[in-house]
Amino acid sequence: MTIFRNEVAAAGRDGQDLTYIMIDIDHYKKYNDTYGHYEGDRVLQQIGASIKWFAADSGGMVFRLGGEEFGIILSGVDAEEACAYAEHIRSSVEKLGIEHAASPPYGVVTVSVGVAAVKVEGLREEDIYKLADNALYQSKAAGRNRVTLLENRTGVLEQEPGSTES
Repeated sequence: MTIFRNEVAAAGRDGQDLTYIMIDIDHYKKYNDTYGHYEGDRVLQQIGASIKWFAADSGGMVFRLGGEEFGIILSGVDAEEACAYAEHIRSSVEKLGIEHAASPPYGVVTVSVGVAAVKVEGLREEDIYKLADNALYQSKAAGRNRVTLLENRTGVLEQEPGSTES
């Protein structure tokens, strides 16, 4: 996560907004169980190449978070642009048409995407990561194969219900 840390620090120094995008391949374990690990690795490579191509086109930095998750950092991009970019990735993966019988209702490999658009000042790296992770969770909970945006423009992390300040 050194890349992430460095980009957050640079955006904070420069007063730029930062967008962090998390991408997760839907039902990836089921894909591996159905088609085997060799095919699962090929899917990771294909989707990774697509994401990398889009990231290079937009000046973003892409990295693999582990398993079937990828992250993208975009600096100086507003929330609307970031969502359009994320939607383009989502639809492009679906259009690859990689068969996935264990992924109803689509029948092809899809991705869920969480977008965190933030004002970095006052936020920690883990706050930004958590916001993107929450957005990704919302995409999955809403049926997968979609993009969800969460924004924090205040630089203040809202406290979760039931938690107490330390």
